[in-house]
Amino acid sequence: MAAGLHALRGCVAGLLALALLAACQSTQVVTAAGGTLMQAREVVRLVYTQSGEPGAKTLPYWAGDITPAVRRIMGRFPESRGGFESGAIGITSEGFLALRDPAAGDAGLHTLIRQENIDRGILYAASALEVGHGSGSAFGDWMPYERASFAREWVAQAPAGWWHRSEKGEWLRKAPGPVSEDAAAK
Repeated sequence: MAAGLHALRGCVAGLLALALLAACQSTQVVTAAGGTLMQAREVVRLVYTQSGEPGAKTLPYWAGDITPAVRRIMGRFPESRGGFESGAIGITSEGFLALRDPAAGDAGLHTLIRQENIDRGILYAASALEVGHGSGSAFGDWMPYERASFAREWVAQAPAGWWHRSEKGEWLRKAPGPVSEDAAAK
């Protein structure tokens, strides 16, 4: 009887181990870097498409100051889009906006850029906090990655013709992407 009980315990333990392994395989582990990339992709999509409301249903991380900052960025986007399309403003390698010609631009454009950059700074800091890099030296060390990740996404999702500034400080115009055979046939 003791041997049978021992064998039963072994079977139960084995089944429990298999169940835990199966659960582990279906659980996705997201690192802070992955969380930053997901957040950047979704925030930029919301802003550029002007569809959806920033929050739990649309953003992987939405607490803190992220939602109000994204709402303000979305609210200004129709105006900033005009600056992008005219080539007056562009996206920096740190994910902020800048005048392409510092001598150009009226007071309204300067105000728009200043307000936008304040909210982008809030967004990047809040996003870093949300993905787990919000305390001590880790926060300061993480911010360059946070800003660069958002910058790459702002440029990647931008239409062809918009300007962006490289890490070397040179202004580049986004070229049209490759045209698929389906699109070329239309």
